[in-house]
Amino acid sequence: MALPHHLQLHGRLPARHPGDEGDRRGEGRDPHRQDLLTVIARAGALWQRAQRTRPVRTFSHFTDVGGSVLSGGMSYQALFAVFAGLWLGFGIFGIVLRGRPELLESLVTQINTFVPGLLGDGGDDAAAVQLTTLLRARSLDWTSLAAGLSLLWVALNWFTGTRRSIRIIFGLEVKQYRNPALLKLRDLALAACFFAAIIVSAALTVLSSNLTGTVLAWVGVDPENWFFGGVGVLLRYGAMFVFDLLILLAMHRFLAEVRVPRWRLLGGCALGGLALLGLKVLGGALLGGVSSNPLLASFAVLVGLLLWFNLLCRTLLLTSCWIVTGENRVLGLPERAAAA
Repeated sequence: MALPHHLQLHGRLPARHPGDEGDRRGEGRDPHRQDLLTVIARAGALWQRAQRTRPVRTFSHFTDVGGSVLSGGMSYQALFAVFAGLWLGFGIFGIVLRGRPELLESLVTQINTFVPGLLGDGGDDAAAVQLTTLLRARSLDWTSLAAGLSLLWVALNWFTGTRRSIRIIFGLEVKQYRNPALLKLRDLALAACFFAAIIVSAALTVLSSNLTGTVLAWVGVDPENWFFGGVGVLLRYGAMFVFDLLILLAMHRFLAEVRVPRWRLLGGCALGGLALLGLKVLGGALLGGVSSNPLLASFAVLVGLLLWFNLLCRTLLLTSCWIVTGENRVLGLPERAAAA
């Protein structure tokens, strides 16, 4: 069959040009496709490089060990421990605190720093517990005994769960590494030290405030001066940071018995202390969204406290993940990257 007249040019078919349909060589030379492949390759290289960075490996290891589940259990135990501790503590020291309004105010401030919105003075309806209820004249009765037993049980469970969580993150044994009775005694001692530290911190705050006011009045300086006011704020935040740092160090060194180089542990706990300080500074703003949600208005206090304790426990476990990924540079890497 003869070809059409327009195809009979010198007895040959017209030459194909790059980019015509059906020409694979032309398809491979498409500049837009080449640019897209280059962008995808660069993004993949950047992602592989990012996966090897310590922050990404820290969060990846936190996910691998089930950090969200561990922190959720810890926050659940902490919620019950706080209410039992308030009832028992104010039941025992209520008489002393009623006669020392400055110490009481400082203690309430300290507690609300650790748990924003926990205590109110009667005018704060959004607080979880009213101070007048805790200070109501009462002697130690069966409710105080029940609260004490509940506090002891829940606090020991929280310390046990925290110790196991930290040791799981470090890949250490969680059951058979020490006598269970000795572990419970250690947990009890650390719990007593923690509650005592809060009271001592409040007392030192009152003492330092009175001493500072006396010294400034003696030298004739106005305490409301902007310079001394700014120094006071820095010292207060510095004290909060030091307190959090000591708590994190005690959690790792004495509670979980983690053995890592001293400066690496100190650096990791210092970073965790800064994160906890940031949470405390922004605590009111973080929990404000929960209390302003109309769907959660009926139980906003409990939701806010659970959220707060979950953030604190996540920060504690992420601090542990940061320390252990500094020790082992393979932890948190994808399986193919770790095997390479």
